[in-house]
Amino acid sequence: MAPDAASSPRGSAASAPEPSRLLEVTGKGILLRVHVQPGAVAEGVAGLHGDALKVKVRPRATKGKANDALIDLLSRLLGVGRGNLEIASGLASRDKRVRVTGHDFASVQARLSALSEQGRSNL
Repeated sequence: MAPDAASSPRGSAASAPEPSRLLEVTGKGILLRVHVQPGAVAEGVAGLHGDALKVKVRPRATKGKANDALIDLLSRLLGVGRGNLEIASGLASRDKRVRVTGHDFASVQARLSALSEQGRSNL
């Protein structure tokens, strides 16, 4: 039996980890694992940090400014409203879980995949 293209070591499936490993479905929404780098020169997605999306934000981690910048950036990148995003855990840590509500797993996963395909990240 021949292996399918998704399990092949060649091709696009093997060149980028699946965004679904960054996501977890819960009864209260979808959790996105994020590793934040505050105080960055440029903001944006910088690939992966273990099993988390690495996100750079400009503000330093003081008075919640980096957390606010993270929510703003994810809102733009995922195409969801700020009200549909909240930091579920890790308020004072670089490793966070951001809850996405009002959207299904497939749509959030598709946005992460689209970011990867557009070259905006190394997912």
